[in-house]
Amino acid sequence: MTVKYRTQPVDDVEVFYRKAGPADAPVVLLLHGFPTSSHMFRDLIPGLAGQFQVIAPHLPGFGNTVAPPCGSFDYTFDNLARVISAFVDALGLTRYVRYVYDYGVPTGYRLALAHPERVAAIISQNGNAFVEGFSEAWGSWEAYWRSPTPEERNHHERIGRTKRPLLWLPRRRALGCPLREREPDTWDGPSLGVKASVAIAIPLGSRGSLGRRGGVVKEWAGSRTASSGGAT
Repeated sequence: MTVKYRTQPVDDVEVFYRKAGPADAPVVLLLHGFPTSSHMFRDLIPGLAGQFQVIAPHLPGFGNTVAPPCGSFDYTFDNLARVISAFVDALGLTRYVRYVYDYGVPTGYRLALAHPERVAAIISQNGNAFVEGFSEAWGSWEAYWRSPTPEERNHHERIGRTKRPLLWLPRRRALGCPLREREPDTWDGPSLGVKASVAIAIPLGSRGSLGRRGGVVKEWAGSRTASSGGAT
């Protein structure tokens, strides 16, 4: 089994992605979470690739995907979903299983809401689409969302930079492995995860959409009910 590394232009974003498995097999789209990239699926992909065509992109602002900086690009889940929707269109994916994790969940749910006919299945891990799903650990972030002052932004950017060295650990472990096992993510440690400024911008821009009780989950379920005559 060979994992291929590709890029796909989508407007002003260059989406990096992993690809493996037979081209004529059912498709599984893997959408990663925070603060990582499709690198998190590196051990899952070989297990799926025998029966599925696996596509695992890096979301804008994460990993090796090249996207404009904050201020030039709207880092919200709506916009991330727009980019990934255009990405799957460019690859010609018309029906697929989506495995969504963490930040990949509100992104993937929006894809399902926009095109319910393309949903073969949804596998959700650590998926939160409700305000009630936020724990107390998000308290300081919620304070920033409510009052996005420059001081609060600088504070959270400092937190992001402090935690960033943790993302180098996989690279250090990879240095001892054979060259054939090394992946693009391990060549450049900081590219493994999310940019600190984007980590702030995404929750800020997306808080309103998550704030709707039930959010995209209820909307998608309602669209499925309408299209299937009552069965979900």
